[in-house]
Amino acid sequence: MNRKTVYGSVGVAAALVALMAYGSTRQDAPDNSNRSAEATAAATSMLGAYNTDDYATFSASFTEALLADFDQAAFEEWRDPLITSIGQYGEIIDVTVKDGAGGVDNRYVFHASFDNDESVQFAIVFKPGTDRISRVELKPDK
Repeated sequence: MNRKTVYGSVGVAAALVALMAYGSTRQDAPDNSNRSAEATAAATSMLGAYNTDDYATFSASFTEALLADFDQAAFEEWRDPLITSIGQYGEIIDVTVKDGAGGVDNRYVFHASFDNDESVQFAIVFKPGTDRISRVELKPDK
């Protein structure tokens, strides 16, 4: 082989290695559009369960740690004053995705309307690498 052939082969090999490395990292990257759809579906289900006082549905996607911290009694204690102050959930208006530590555990903040408040924030955080919810917040958007 002459020098041109050797350099050309090395260049092609390097390009292939670079493409393979890029492809493997792209496959491991989370699909944020799917995750946003999952988060929106989870939020819609949870807020519907908030309306009907259905703890089992509300907590269905919780991590074990969140289930331990936020049991049925805690749910009732949390929900009762909210139902009185903001009323029942109406609809999700929009969602904002906020990157978590290292962009791994995104926080999904839903702006929703309720009977007595047209601008309420409902936020959920997924445990990194899972479809389990590790944190929930509901508060007026003021």
